Amino acid sequence: MTETHIIEVQQVDEYFIELPPALLKKMGWETGDDIKFDIQDNGSIHLKKVQLENVELDFEDEELLKIMLAAHDRGVSFNEFCTQALEEAITKVEFEGECG
Repeated sequence: MTETHIIEVQQVDEYFIELPPALLKKMGWETGDDIKFDIQDNGSIHLKKVQLENVELDFEDEELLKIMLAAHDRGVSFNEFCTQALEEAITKVEFEGECG
């Protein structure tokens, strides 16, 4: 069952939302949790708690430069580029596992 909550977008220096304590408790979320949000076509926002893991990557200088340039070309940070690449690889492995 999907529940809908209307929460006011606030602004100090940046835009933010403050989730009501009752909603945080119901979701099992705490201050400091990492939350991913997806903006839907209808303007609504879906929130999901994510577990972030640190992954150490080791690149040769030339390889690192190529990756950094590719991230720049996409207009994202190096970290975001690596995160996207890892998410795509995980999705591919999961999909192949379901189909294979």
